Amino acid sequence: MCFAICLNLLATTRNLASDHLVHWSQPSTAGPVSLLIRSVRSSGCTEFRSTRQLHRQFIEGHSLDGPLDDSKELIFYTHTLCPYAQRVWLTLLEKEVDFYPVQIDLSDKPPFYRSICSLVPAISHLGTIVTESIDICNWIDESLEGPSLVPSEQAGRQAMSALVSSSSTINSAGLSLLAGRSGRSWGIGEGQSEAQRRSFEAQLRRLDGVLSKFGGPFLFGERVSLADLIIFPFMERFALAKEFTGYDVHDALGGSIGAWLSSMAERPSCKMASANSTLLLEAFRKHRSLDFFDYTTYMATELHPHLIEPTN
Repeated sequence: MCFAICLNLLATTRNLASDHLVHWSQPSTAGPVSLLIRSVRSSGCTEFRSTRQLHRQFIEGHSLDGPLDDSKELIFYTHTLCPYAQRVWLTLLEKEVDFYPVQIDLSDKPPFYRSICSLVPAISHLGTIVTESIDICNWIDESLEGPSLVPSEQAGRQAMSALVSSSSTINSAGLSLLAGRSGRSWGIGEGQSEAQRRSFEAQLRRLDGVLSKFGGPFLFGERVSLADLIIFPFMERFALAKEFTGYDVHDALGGSIGAWLSSMAERPSCKMASANSTLLLEAFRKHRSLDFFDYTTYMATELHPHLIEPTN
């Protein structure tokens, strides 16, 4: 496996873990997720502890002077609205890995992050940085302890590898349909053509064939796999964008894709990592693009209000 890996980039990093400490743990049960958060700042001592409550808090990258120390925990540099980063977020949660989540403002990247890499996601662990979402997902499953996210049978593993390798083709067909005749890449345009619809549906048929062969409810049977986690973030957005494309992903091909999307949406990991659909659709309407977060500042919880612990 070829990973995009850079070594020893954190050699000069100041240890910031004592200033910004987040411990994130996803249990295997379907119940509330355990989370311990400590945020202790020299400017004002505030301490949060939350155990088995629906409480999420991201470190905002602009609050840091440099990368977090990765000698003890895995650091996840992300943006909660990026579908590529969502792949990794889902994989970390399904793998039941503890990590520190750091939100990077992609419209105004912190200087320290620009020196590491230009995009999200990225993970940093024990002096190693891994980039590229699919490479990261594979690295997590192969290198870290936790439930396996690949099929147990060789035929399933080979089929999953082929499907993951074709995920960019699936995404390109969906993005083309969204762009129509007038939109830019990743934009939401008008005048979607029949050829664009047929091209997208051809990719859905590929997913439908896998679901039929392996029996569902997930792409490769009863257990969620890396393929589900890699394909879901984009397909979730294509389904939400029905009002722009005129194409109902949920009803397509007898409803098989819709049933898979529903099964995924019920997983605790997806409930956590998916944006509020009403708020995300409003953002699509406002910005007329799927990558609006690349150009406009959005805080980690702005379209994920479920990540905020209610105050009494």
